[in-house]
Amino acid sequence: MRKSLTTPLGFSFKSRMISSVLGGLSIALTLFVGVFELCVGNAEELEFALVDVLGRVLLWVLLVLVLGVALLLPLKGKAFDVGVAVVAWLALMCFLQGNFLNIGVSSLAADGMGMKVHPVWEVGNGVLWLAVLVAVLWGVLRVKSDSGKEWLRMGLMFVFVLVIGVQTVGLVTTSLTSNAFSPKENPDTGRYILTEENLLEVSAKDNILIFVIDSFDADYVDEVLVEDPTYFDHLDGFTYYHDNLSWYTRTFPAAASMITGVPNDFSSSAGAYFDKAYGESSFLRDLKANDYKINLYIDDYYAYRDAKVMQGVVDNLSQVQAGYTIEDESLLVLHLVGVAAYRYMPIPLKRVFDLSTESFKGFVKYNGVEYPLYVSNDAVYFETLKESGLQVQSLQNQYMFIHMEGCHTPYRLDEDGKATSVGTAVSTTKGCMTIIAGYINELKRLGLYENATIVVTGDHPGRYNDYENLPHPTRTALFFKPKGVSGVPLAFSDSPVSQDLLLSSIVASAGLETSQPYEETYWDTAMTSRTYQFLKNTGATDYTVVTYEITGDSRDFANWRITKEDNIGFLYE
Repeated sequence: MRKSLTTPLGFSFKSRMISSVLGGLSIALTLFVGVFELCVGNAEELEFALVDVLGRVLLWVLLVLVLGVALLLPLKGKAFDVGVAVVAWLALMCFLQGNFLNIGVSSLAADGMGMKVHPVWEVGNGVLWLAVLVAVLWGVLRVKSDSGKEWLRMGLMFVFVLVIGVQTVGLVTTSLTSNAFSPKENPDTGRYILTEENLLEVSAKDNILIFVIDSFDADYVDEVLVEDPTYFDHLDGFTYYHDNLSWYTRTFPAAASMITGVPNDFSSSAGAYFDKAYGESSFLRDLKANDYKINLYIDDYYAYRDAKVMQGVVDNLSQVQAGYTIEDESLLVLHLVGVAAYRYMPIPLKRVFDLSTESFKGFVKYNGVEYPLYVSNDAVYFETLKESGLQVQSLQNQYMFIHMEGCHTPYRLDEDGKATSVGTAVSTTKGCMTIIAGYINELKRLGLYENATIVVTGDHPGRYNDYENLPHPTRTALFFKPKGVSGVPLAFSDSPVSQDLLLSSIVASAGLETSQPYEETYWDTAMTSRTYQFLKNTGATDYTVVTYEITGDSRDFANWRITKEDNIGFLYE
């Protein structure tokens, strides 16, 4: 008797060929769409364009297509039915997850956003994936009637056609209505960047050193103190302020406001704010007038856009002469594919993998620039510090503002200041302090510690949820050492303070002559009323500034009151 060439569901050899190709193509196309939308939707934030890596991305897409076909086509009988059903389930659920089910993710769909959804939805999302899989497999294994098999076979084919068709239309539409495949605007037209120049340099005269640890939440410091009350005792001459508040909840506009003293009223674009803040900052110009070399080590996009406005003021400034090149394109594409795949994962898996958008930094090298663009990388910085130590220049005083990766999720430092993929808030806090301790030890070795003004703080506290108003108090850790103080134990202060006092405290400590009065400082002021602006996501590209007034101790949430809520549209535009 002749053996049937069809599977139990009725897939002939020809339809098995077609299904295998469509199945592999649906997964491959989904991956490409993920990378495509990642690059196009975040074009301003990324330092490179899709066209720069398109060839290698397409190789990945081809690899996934070939692998899908190679895994499906050799299967026969019921094994093929089950295999094609699993691929259809995966294609459908990835499509739905990426487009409709990622409730509460960031623009780049990483940075731990999978852990910020409501626990009920996290469980529900996982259950939904499993329920659809069980339903599909039940149908494949249990259907008996010829009409049922026909409907199921057609349904699986329809899933492939639907996923491929809808995403193809989306790709074509976006490509025709945007500069999706255009190269990044060539920055050789006069763009300025902040580089690593002078990164390990200090002055033989006076130094003002500001270490800004991203997301340096006071709760993290409190956790460390609970574990070991003596952990920070090496910070002799410092005072730790338990009750300190930042102005904002994100690096933009927090870092720029800390440097310049100019707040953002969110009435203009991010670029216009940067131009105003750096262009009008009397503090920076006062530093220059007091014979300070000024070095700002801050990340592009979130802390500045074009550093040209800093000409004549900031010293680690360079003009790009001839565009850029990408170093280690293979690794960059691997990161792109990983974050694209992260977008399609069920939310419970997002918690396991917890990728970081920081992985896209450091691949672009600007041509004609002597020193590389500054990109925060704490572990690499610490290794360089240990190998080279600090160098001393004796021509000018020195002001250093160093923005560290810090405690931003995912936590990437162990307590020894080394890179890790399994860090915690506590280990990263300790790791950052280990790095700063290494810097302090160098200052002491050089005899420059006592006369240095040193600030260790955060640009903002940890972000626990970007989509709802604050459920509890939020504080930013602050350690401050005035000039002329050393050899005395770390002090603790419960005085209510905020970022309002940062520049005035620096001025008073360093004894700067200024063009305008700076009066109140951390050590002689108890603020009765403070303001904190929470930048809340109210949509994919929609933000609301929730302004809180805090009267008295900020650790008591009863003292927090919302005074206004202003919708500002897209925060970073």
